[in-house]
Amino acid sequence: MKVLLVDDSATVLSVYTDLLQKHGYEVLPASTASEALEIAKEHQPEIGIIDYAMPDGNGDELIHKLHQNPRTQGVVCAMHSQHPEVVDQALAAGAIELISKDDTFERFILRVNAMKRLVGAWVLQREMNDLVLPSSHDDAFRILFVDDSATIREVYYSLLTTHGYEVILAEDKHSALKLAQQTRPQLAILDYYLPDGTGVELARELRTLEGAGDPLTLIYTSRSESKSLKGTGLDVLYKEDSDDMIVHRLDSIKRYVLAEGQMIHASRLTALGEMSSMIAHEINQPMMVISTVLDRIRRLSSKPDFLPEQLSKPLDQAASAVIKANETIRHMRSYSYQDNEIPSNRWFEPLPAIKRGLQFFHSICQQQGVELEINLNSENATPLDIWGEERQLEQLTTNLMNNALHAIEERTQKQPQPSGKIGVQFTMGTPPTLTVQDNGVGMDEEQRLRCMEPFYTTKDIGDGTGLGLFIAKGIVRRFQAALTFDSQKDLGTTAIIRFKTDTPSA
Repeated sequence: MKVLLVDDSATVLSVYTDLLQKHGYEVLPASTASEALEIAKEHQPEIGIIDYAMPDGNGDELIHKLHQNPRTQGVVCAMHSQHPEVVDQALAAGAIELISKDDTFERFILRVNAMKRLVGAWVLQREMNDLVLPSSHDDAFRILFVDDSATIREVYYSLLTTHGYEVILAEDKHSALKLAQQTRPQLAILDYYLPDGTGVELARELRTLEGAGDPLTLIYTSRSESKSLKGTGLDVLYKEDSDDMIVHRLDSIKRYVLAEGQMIHASRLTALGEMSSMIAHEINQPMMVISTVLDRIRRLSSKPDFLPEQLSKPLDQAASAVIKANETIRHMRSYSYQDNEIPSNRWFEPLPAIKRGLQFFHSICQQQGVELEINLNSENATPLDIWGEERQLEQLTTNLMNNALHAIEERTQKQPQPSGKIGVQFTMGTPPTLTVQDNGVGMDEEQRLRCMEPFYTTKDIGDGTGLGLFIAKGIVRRFQAALTFDSQKDLGTTAIIRFKTDTPSA
């Protein structure tokens, strides 16, 4: 992702260019506003990090010009300054926030990474404008705000509800955990100091609290206290920030959360579309059984020596066929529902969800001449539960299987032999591990490093969305798991997922 970095200090440019490049960003440095504008027009960066005071104009003026130009109006900008008083000018010009030059390098990169996620969410929203998605049963965006000060709770309740948010208030950890289970907020803002613990402790408990929905969390603290959060991986909402800046940040987070949910749902619909012929076969097969049974009943009942007990066996066959068709339809409906229509995260045994994710692929692989070998290694294994949502594990399995089939199809178009083969293995080790191995087209090192980026695809235009593995990465993150790929060009790929575990109590 390209970052326009603007500062009139050569030292600042050099230091932050090196920092951004080490974290995988392509940096476009500029030392003046006019130079930055020309570079932006030519290279069209996704992110702009802009100093406030420059020789030929202030940073807010540059941001305004960038957003007025059709070629650069999509740049997501942040002001980079040691002067917090310029935040109002920055926000008025269209910046999403102020990044302090007093922030640590670690905090700086966290801010830029947050902007990167925001860019991905906005791009996704534009790409999905033509998609028809079922509307949510509950359109409210819920924020759990936790602070032991009644005055602060009242102030932020007024601020956030004025801007359209549904706000749930809590004064301590205990009440916050209970309310999170009852309301399933999308975002939690937690004061660092609470009467019965800290916001960091509460954030960790929310992540694994059954029924809470795994909300994103922000720690609400002062800039001086934020140093104690180093290494926690938690983002911060500063008490010193203006109301406008806080609302801008929350609006950005809201867009990201809603876009991520739409993206995952769209991926499910895409997967169902790709499997539609096999799903039709799964439904048509029991319908044919029922049709045959009805014909048999008709013939039996027309005979003069007909006895009612002769109907027992064909009626049992028809009932079994109805059950099979109903299971297929129920599975499709469950798979296509949006996340807010189903139970939230919990500890669960993974094998049934993996089997459901593989349900249609036996027929698909047979039709495409691909050998499918499944080893779920469940006999005599110690039961281990994983944390997450069962249907998302189904989707994860489906995404990896679809990716393997696409890779085999791409390879066999150029090299028909050997025939396609997919191996699926799940082991109940420590940690439990799911692998999906194919002998498809494989990836070179650059492709392997980029394969989970949003909209990255090696397929022809129109043949791929570039979202499958990006969504898989997001689901894996929700499971607090790790996804890696071993791959060689023209030889195949192995996707490996290692899950966080819990041993159920007896």
